[in-house]
Amino acid sequence: IGRAGCWPSQGAWAARWGNSRVFGACLVVYSAPNALTAACSTFWQFIAARFGSGLGPASEFPLGQAIVSDHYPPEKRSGAIAIYSVGYFAGVTGGLAIGGYLAARLGWRHAFLIFAAAGVAVAIIQVLIARDATRPDASADGLTAGGGNVAALRELVRNPTYLHITLGYGWSSFATFGL
Repeated sequence: IGRAGCWPSQGAWAARWGNSRVFGACLVVYSAPNALTAACSTFWQFIAARFGSGLGPASEFPLGQAIVSDHYPPEKRSGAIAIYSVGYFAGVTGGLAIGGYLAARLGWRHAFLIFAAAGVAVAIIQVLIARDATRPDASADGLTAGGGNVAALRELVRNPTYLHITLGYGWSSFATFGL
């Protein structure tokens, strides 16, 4: 438990242990509830397991963007993050298609177990092969040094482009994951 009795953020964990390791841990956090979903016998157990499985991707996406940002210079970063984003949603779509196929062939419980095992395997591969780059100096990107989280949030909220992208992404994610 961090300062003021709060849990440290994924950013604090990533700063301490590295983006790639925390990303791998998020994959395991996502996979464990998938395995538990296969054992559910009530509606509320199912809801709790699916809620738990949402914690992993909620952390994976921003960590993935941080990893991409660490490996690409500012002038190539937007293209690299765009490709990462397309890959993420292609993976979600592919996962739905493959999951549906597996559920039809083997049953939905087996489909969840297969995805849980695959997630753990990918987490192991992630930790073994992905190396964290040295973090570039934030001032090189034109970001304000110092001031803490409140100052950074204030700066972002004043940026209309950031607000429009965030709202648009939020609504598109709501629609996509609602499927």
